Amino acid sequence: CTDPSGDPIVIYDQLVNRWLLSQFTTRGPQYYDCVAVSKTPDPTGEYYRYAFVTQPDPDLPGGTFFPDYPKYGVWTDSYILTTRDFGDVDEYGISIYALEKAKMISGNPQARAVQFFLDSNSVPLELIGDGLLPADIDGNRRPQAGIPAPIFGTQDDDYPYGATADAINIWELSVLWNSKPVASLSLAAQLPVASFDS
Repeated sequence: CTDPSGDPIVIYDQLVNRWLLSQFTTRGPQYYDCVAVSKTPDPTGEYYRYAFVTQPDPDLPGGTFFPDYPKYGVWTDSYILTTRDFGDVDEYGISIYALEKAKMISGNPQARAVQFFLDSNSVPLELIGDGLLPADIDGNRRPQAGIPAPIFGTQDDDYPYGATADAINIWELSVLWNSKPVASLSLAAQLPVASFDS
């Protein structure tokens, strides 16, 4: 995670008064989502650094998917990350990660990630389209305890993904950071919207 690979993201976690910086790696065959969390509220101070390996690529032995267009969000007990994943040959999908916030902000090197991969070969492409966006808490009011983190995406019937209607798709990500994390991801709702062209 020492190369200036690109797509840097900076977010502020007002719930714990910390800063999060990220970028991905561009040198394969294994790719990483690189994340740094400030040790204090000072964004110019020191950071704890983490590297989370991406989805294995079945077309590249020992290789992983390239995690393009990363999006981050602050949630109650996780940092949420979504990426558009591209394989070495022809694979495509969307990854949704929950990063273990409590361990990351304390500098614990054992901070974990839970990942779901929505493979376009098995999930209808119109449900994941050009990517999904994680929710991001603004302000200091926390969501209700235990409520899933919403993940949003659009589908467009004028785009070649096979959608029959314009809609907003809402996924729900739930994670309990036990000794063995318990996590689930499900498509919770599909909201019809006025016609649009993405």
